[in-house]
Amino acid sequence: MRRMIFLLIWILIVLLAFVSATFAQDSLNVRRLAQLGAGGWDIGISGDRAYVCQAQYGLTLVDISQLDTLIYLANFYPPC
Repeated sequence: MRRMIFLLIWILIVLLAFVSATFAQDSLNVRRLAQLGAGGWDIGISGDRAYVCQAQYGLTLVDISQLDTLIYLANFYPPC
């Protein structure tokens, strides 16, 4: 019984290592397309829209359907 549990755990570890290597990103193939001010904290992408949280500019909504020309759609400044 112990051998069976050990074998299952070992197979799970191997599978997790394979899956994480399969979905790994190539960090050498990253390039800057544009800069949206300074102080970016976080970014969320949904379809052709990017939601960028910035320290000085609040939440910025950007159209990223054409990556060579980013279009600012809206800004939201939270009340202080």
